[in-house]
Order: sequence, then C-alpha cells, then structure tokens
Amino acid sequence: IGGKLGLCATLFNMGHIYHQNKQPEKAITIWLEVYAMAKPMRLAQALSALQDLADQLGMGGGLDAWERLLQDSSGG
Repeated sequence: IGGKLGLCATLFNMGHIYHQNKQPEKAITIWLEVYAMAKPMRLAQALSALQDLADQLGMGGGLDAWERLLQDSSGG
C-alpha cells in the first residue's frame, strides 16, 4: 500500500504540473489514473485530495465527478 500511496502522490503532483502548464486534458487524465488506483484500495489521503481538487476545479460532486469521468473513459 505504501508504494501505491507514493505513486498516487507523485502522479497527483504531476497532474498539477500539467495543469499549471495549461495542459488540462493531461492533468485530468493523470488525476483520473490516481482515482482509479486509489479507489479500490481506499487510500483515504489520495481520495480526500481528489475530492478537494474536484471542488477547486469546479467539477462539482467531489469523488462522484471522478467516478463519472472514469466510467466515461472506460466506456461504461
């Protein structure tokens, strides 16, 4: 779990770099990868950060917003 948490943190930060560099699509893709990794393992720290991020980005719905994006990206 520690390795996954570290990877989530790294990817989360990479998403911020893409976002700051005006590459929102890449940022969302990376953050969605973090969500897909953190959700089944219930990594509270990563999920909490994603919930806050959804609010900051104006996505509305917190983790539900990430779930919708994940479903859309997987064709479900």
